[in-house]
Amino acid sequence: MKKLIIALCILTFIGCGKKEESKTDTTPDNTPAHLTETQTYYFGMILSGSERSQSNEEAAEIQKAHLANIGRLADEGLMALAGPFWNEDNSNKIRGLFIYEVDSIEQAQELVDTDPAVQKNRLAVDVYPWIGSKNMTYTEPVEMRGYQAAIFWNNSNDIPLFNDIYTYFHKQLALLSDSASIVLAGPFDSEGMNIEGKTPHSIFIFSVDTTATISDFASKSKWLSDSLLTVDVLNFYGPVGLKE
Repeated sequence: MKKLIIALCILTFIGCGKKEESKTDTTPDNTPAHLTETQTYYFGMILSGSERSQSNEEAAEIQKAHLANIGRLADEGLMALAGPFWNEDNSNKIRGLFIYEVDSIEQAQELVDTDPAVQKNRLAVDVYPWIGSKNMTYTEPVEMRGYQAAIFWNNSNDIPLFNDIYTYFHKQLALLSDSASIVLAGPFDSEGMNIEGKTPHSIFIFSVDTTATISDFASKSKWLSDSLLTVDVLNFYGPVGLKE
């Protein structure tokens, strides 16, 4: 287990090592070599909560307790990655991500409920199964930098089968893996879940300085061009050397 480092500034990030065992192991066609071992994580989409009117002093205390809880979960080997998103035009009010390394969505939800910011309704967290690389790493000692992230959302009830999403995702990823412009990517597996409204399709985090690469990547998605998907492009704050 890597020792976690929390950057206490306007933006925060936390990361740690992986467990040795893999929960899901698949190797579809056209999979880059570094993604031949994958596992199921539980992805917490951090949103603005219903109560954001706390005083500055109370908000600071909640944030302090929030960070302490993240550190505890990471030290216990239950959290693989966390970090903030930010954007001037963030209509979905997505504030960040948690990636839990646990055995079930129920266990992930129990961990969400331990967060003081969630308990105070300052934050809300939606949890989804997510398929990612077993080999997520970053450079130590940890230094922070900005990345660009694209979150794709299902925009229609006509959602492709998960196996189709997974295969197509890897075909697109193979086009970019050689240039090392993608540092984190994976599809959500919401098939069979009782979720109302819009559901996430996949997330890609890019090691690029502009959104041009993301726009080019998105334009190759047949589902986006068919209006079956929409996309949010957000800034992400994470560690130098983040990679799968």
